[in-house]
Amino acid sequence: MAVTIPESIRSTATAGERLFFRTLKTYLPDDYIVYFEPEIQGKRPDFVIIGPDLGIVVLEVKDYTKNTLFQINHDEWHIVSASGEQSVIKSPMKQARDYTFQLVDVLKKDKNLIQLEGKYKFNLKFPYGHGVIFTRMTSQDFIKNDLYTVIEPSLCFTRDEIDPDKDEFSEEILLEKILNMFVVPFRLKEPLSMEDINAIKESNLSEIIDKIERRETILPTYDAVLIDEGQDFEADWLRLVSLLINADTQSLLLVEDRAQTIYKRKRSYLQDTGLSFQGRSKVLTINYRNTSQIVKFAWDFYRKHSVFKNKVVNRELDGEIIAPQSTKRKGPEPGIIKAANFFDEMRLVSRQIKKLHEERKVPFEEILILYRVKRTHKYPIIDLIKRSLVESMIPFYWITENDVSKRTFKKDDGKVKISTVDSSKGLDFQAVFIVNVDSMPFPLEEDKEREVSLLYIGMTRAKQYLCLSYSSESEFTNYLDSKLLERKQLKGGIEKVN
Repeated sequence: MAVTIPESIRSTATAGERLFFRTLKTYLPDDYIVYFEPEIQGKRPDFVIIGPDLGIVVLEVKDYTKNTLFQINHDEWHIVSASGEQSVIKSPMKQARDYTFQLVDVLKKDKNLIQLEGKYKFNLKFPYGHGVIFTRMTSQDFIKNDLYTVIEPSLCFTRDEIDPDKDEFSEEILLEKILNMFVVPFRLKEPLSMEDINAIKESNLSEIIDKIERRETILPTYDAVLIDEGQDFEADWLRLVSLLINADTQSLLLVEDRAQTIYKRKRSYLQDTGLSFQGRSKVLTINYRNTSQIVKFAWDFYRKHSVFKNKVVNRELDGEIIAPQSTKRKGPEPGIIKAANFFDEMRLVSRQIKKLHEERKVPFEEILILYRVKRTHKYPIIDLIKRSLVESMIPFYWITENDVSKRTFKKDDGKVKISTVDSSKGLDFQAVFIVNVDSMPFPLEEDKEREVSLLYIGMTRAKQYLCLSYSSESEFTNYLDSKLLERKQLKGGIEKVN
């Protein structure tokens, strides 16, 4: 499931825009970012897609029908409205192309995003393309009306290609077509890094901050601001928030846990906000959510794998990671399931869920299943999770299926919840099952530290019961193998003494 900005589409968007928004969010890879109507120097293209293996694609959405189009060419389109009025507009393809070049001009100002030497010096170091989405016309409409003579087939989508309810829809074709929406096509030799993607995302934010500081824009001020999950705030985000705080109160409450950092951040509180936290900070070390067994298990994993483990003992505020202290509430040791394949893994997980529910009286609504990716090259992960639960007659709700399911999610509905690890922040359940751990660290994620934090976050969602399962090998599952061996040796030692 792709990341969308904003998370949900505005209610006044057209039906076609809402359909395409849902399709992109549901079917694009987890590491893609989809913007709806981002502002680019006063212009707002309908969609901008950023992908590590893609680059950037700008897409315009048109709800035209075959009766709307009176006369078209490569430059201008004569349009007939429902009332019969005619108008002449710029070709949607040309409009999308102009938006693309405008975005490229903005991005070229960042030296981190351009090639600094060679044949393509000063050009962007990733490809960019554009296209048009026709939400009320099918491929057959295009063929019958000779529209493909004016619009390149590879640079447009029709209704049957974006609507999952249509028989002609294909998830593979959707992605492949987006990957080829380039006038001068070339594939990236290496995926874009998180730093590259963040630079693209923030290219317009710095411009907003400069306007505020030059008093060229008017924004509201607030007497007090509370920031939760502050460890994931960029320096520019903190700077922007600080500009909105009442200068007389200077009241900013920032709450963060550095061990839950899932984005690289280079910050200095004093430089970024102009506010001094010295003498005004408090360290909260006691963990009230988890049992001592879960706290120790998660923290041992984090200390073993985090590159920041040496900062745990550092008592400087910037860069400090606080070791959690348990409330001494006891519970069972976290479970570890190693299976032959993902089919067996989910059968074992489903069996454990039923056992918890029937023998330990854990309500289904207090059980959470977490996964890292929706599918791998070997298994359709989410499909097999759902199939196994259905076969075991376990009711479930997929929180991260789409933007609507996220927005309407209710915990107390009597159903097991399913979510990505990324979206589990802020959640807590009596029992948590993290499946397909062998997908971590995620191969396409260059920042292993982010993967460490994600798994740590997932483990600490569990209040009483925690279980991790896998059926293949990765750096993290090798660690779990070592834990299984330790337990086996300890058990053997105890039996020998007895």
